[in-house]
Amino acid sequence: MRNTCDLCYIQPVESTVDVIRKRISDLDLFISRLRDSISKREDGRLGVSHQYGKARYYQVVDNKWRYLGSDSLSTIQSLAQKQYEEKLLSAALMERESLGKCLDIVCSSIKHGVEGICGLMDEDIRRFVVPDVFTDDGYSRVWMNESFYQQEKTDRHRFETLSKDLVRSKSEVLIADRLYNAGVPFRYEQQLLLGDRFVMHCFYPDFTILNKRTRQIIYWEHFGMMGDKEYCSDNLKKLEVYAEYGVLPGKNLILTFEGGDKQLSTSYVGKMISAYLQ
Repeated sequence: MRNTCDLCYIQPVESTVDVIRKRISDLDLFISRLRDSISKREDGRLGVSHQYGKARYYQVVDNKWRYLGSDSLSTIQSLAQKQYEEKLLSAALMERESLGKCLDIVCSSIKHGVEGICGLMDEDIRRFVVPDVFTDDGYSRVWMNESFYQQEKTDRHRFETLSKDLVRSKSEVLIADRLYNAGVPFRYEQQLLLGDRFVMHCFYPDFTILNKRTRQIIYWEHFGMMGDKEYCSDNLKKLEVYAEYGVLPGKNLILTFEGGDKQLSTSYVGKMISAYLQ
C-alpha cells in the first residue's frame, strides 16, 4: 500500500475551489479596470488600410473614416490600446462565465463527489468504513497512523490532553485540545531534522500538524517563557535555523508566545487554527 508521501500530488477538492474563487475574484477586478480604461479612450475604433506597402490609419466613428496623420500618434496609440483592451475584456468575460459554471459543479462535488460519500452513508455502516486515502479523512488517517520518532518523555510531561498526549504545560494542553476538537491531525514533539551533508540540526517542534485541505505540513512552536533571556536567545537561534531551511512564519510555521502576565488565550489559538489549518 502506498504511504502518504506517494499521495502528495493529489489536489484536494477544497483547494481547487480556492483556486477557482481566487481566479474569479482577480478577473472581476480585471474586468472592472478594463471597462474603466476603455470608457476613457477615444471614440470609435482604429481602421487601417495599406497603400504602396505602408499602413494608413483612420479613426472610424459611425462608419465615418477620419484620416490620422503623423501628428495624430497619440490618437492612434489610444485607439490601438482600446482595441486590445476590448479583446481582453471579451476573453475575461468568457473566462469569468466558464469559471462560474465550473465552480458550481466543483462545489456540488464536495457534497456529492468522492469527498462527501462517506458522510452520506448510513451511520451504522459508516463506522465500519476506512476512508480511502484519496479523500481528506482517509489521507489524514494514514498520516496519523504512520510511525514517527518522538521526544522522550520526562517528568515535565505531566499534563494530559484530549488526545491522550502528555505535554509540558497548560498552554500546550490548550493548543492540543483546540486542534483535537477542530479535527486537525497533529503529532506532539515529532523529531525534525534540518540540514545538509555538512551539518544536521535536530529539533522537536511542539506540534507537527497536517493541513488536511492542502496536504501541507505546518509546525507550531509555543514559547512560554519569554521573560527568560537565555530561553529567548536559544529560541531565536532555533528560528534562524528554521528560516535557513524554509520553515518560516506565515508559510509553514505558527508561533505563539507567553511571558510575564501575558497568558495564551483560547481566542488567539482559535484564530491561528482558522487562519492556517481550516
